[in-house]
Amino acid sequence: MDGESEGGGIGKNSLIVIIGQFGSILIKFFSNILLAWFLTPDAFGIAAIVIVVLIGVSLLSDVGIADSIVRNSKGAEEDFYRSAFIIQVVRGLFLYALVVLISPSVSSFYGEEILQACLVVGGLSLITEGFISTRIYVMQRNHQVKPLVILDVTSQLFTALLVLVICFYNPSVWALVFAHVFNSIFKLVGSHYLAPMSFSGFKVRKDYFYEIFSFGKWIFLATLFHFIITQSDKLVLGKLVEASDLGVYSIASALAAISLMLSFNLGVRVFYPVLSEAARESKNIYSEKLEQILRQLLPILLVFVLLTFAYAPPFFEYLYKNEYGPAGAITQLLAVMTWFMIVYDLYHKVPVSYGAPETTAFCSFITSVFRVLLSFIAFTYFGLTGFIIGLAVGSIVGVITV
Repeated sequence: MDGESEGGGIGKNSLIVIIGQFGSILIKFFSNILLAWFLTPDAFGIAAIVIVVLIGVSLLSDVGIADSIVRNSKGAEEDFYRSAFIIQVVRGLFLYALVVLISPSVSSFYGEEILQACLVVGGLSLITEGFISTRIYVMQRNHQVKPLVILDVTSQLFTALLVLVICFYNPSVWALVFAHVFNSIFKLVGSHYLAPMSFSGFKVRKDYFYEIFSFGKWIFLATLFHFIITQSDKLVLGKLVEASDLGVYSIASALAAISLMLSFNLGVRVFYPVLSEAARESKNIYSEKLEQILRQLLPILLVFVLLTFAYAPPFFEYLYKNEYGPAGAITQLLAVMTWFMIVYDLYHKVPVSYGAPETTAFCSFITSVFRVLLSFIAFTYFGLTGFIIGLAVGSIVGVITV
């Protein structure tokens, strides 16, 4: 299972990712429905803040480890991905210390005392993720999509089952916090099963550290702004609305984000590796590959967006408690915004794969500024509806910029 031979073609790998995403959708559907009957909206609201803070801390220190292994011509060399592993471990330990340090301030800012303890416990996932095998990125580089998709879906399934058991005995926000930790543990174990690492004969290569950080400085900036683009809505709303309203929004956002997550997974597993390979081998065929992939992926993603828009209201009306009812209309608004985010998400990977990550950083900066600014202004006049419309318009600006 740890072979590094070439995987399937674009069509086959895209189909595998879509099937995996469908499995993920089923798991999320049933687990979220069951959890919503156990938990109140404010629990989802608090958990949303915890997850966004953890994701934010992680993304704000991203030095492009995975991107470097996939993009760099030396990425498949043992010493290269071993060097990346050392950076990843140190980064994870540092991030957890940072979360512990800022947790009192975050708790005070949102006026929720439980946030501090939730961040300290949930932050353990940062340490766990630091020890994930970096050889799985070599598999990604070699288009070995199937085992990676199976790992994602399996981790999600076992996490959902464990959290539901916890929720049965202790229905509180802690079930959602533990879910994040459990998922990281399953992925850690699975990564070393699929791609075990050995440090026998390893030599510290300063030149590889330099190459990773040199490429990663632009990835860091791009990721910084991408975090603002994709996650700042919950951080801002956490201060503007009640925890219960944020909880309803986060449930709606999770449903609308299914299409975006599919886009992200296709981008990471298919789009980026194929384009990076084309850039390494012959940039003459780059535009041809780009057009070919977009022609296959965009219609599929549009179908997912339209289905989400069409079925969101009855989904929440018939399967959730009455207090989650407004999530249907919110999901429809978010689905419109999501389409523009999908187009942006795919196109913003193009400069990085071509070897120009500074262009991606610039586009991400412009998009993040407009999304935050327009959503905040629109909220002051039109409330939550205006907030989402502001996000959509900001996303359109991002598409135009890219």
